[in-house]
Amino acid sequence: MTRKRKQTDGEKFEEMAVQLKKDYEAWGIHLADEILRPQGADKLSERIRLIIQPYAAGVSDYSFYKMLVGLACLAWNTSLRDEDEYPFLVDEFLEKTADETMDETMDKKTIVELRRLIHMLIDRKLELFPEDGRFIDNYQVENTASHFHIRIASTILR
Repeated sequence: MTRKRKQTDGEKFEEMAVQLKKDYEAWGIHLADEILRPQGADKLSERIRLIIQPYAAGVSDYSFYKMLVGLACLAWNTSLRDEDEYPFLVDEFLEKTADETMDETMDKKTIVELRRLIHMLIDRKLELFPEDGRFIDNYQVENTASHFHIRIASTILR
């Protein structure tokens, strides 16, 4: 019996980003093909670091930090949509994640806590960077000797 390989967080996020891009195209919103940073804008990785700062203080666990960055990227992209779509997009992500983990770690309490955290991250993005419309295509978190390094690839809504 062949077992399906479990997707990495980056692969899950990339798959969701591709689906969001398709949705945007279907609604007549086109994303830039090239990766750009608006003039004068901070690196997106630094903005994500600021969004997660209250939740990441003192975190030394790489897996937890990487998950937090992934949730912040999801929150960032979700914040680019209409507010009435947030619950659907967040629930869709949580359903997919629960289906793929297929273990006890995604019980109802965990799902409720993750939903709440994602909505807090959306609120924080909108509070700190309401005008930044960059769409996150992909992210990576590297565990270096001294810190966690975040890399983000993004495009601009045209």
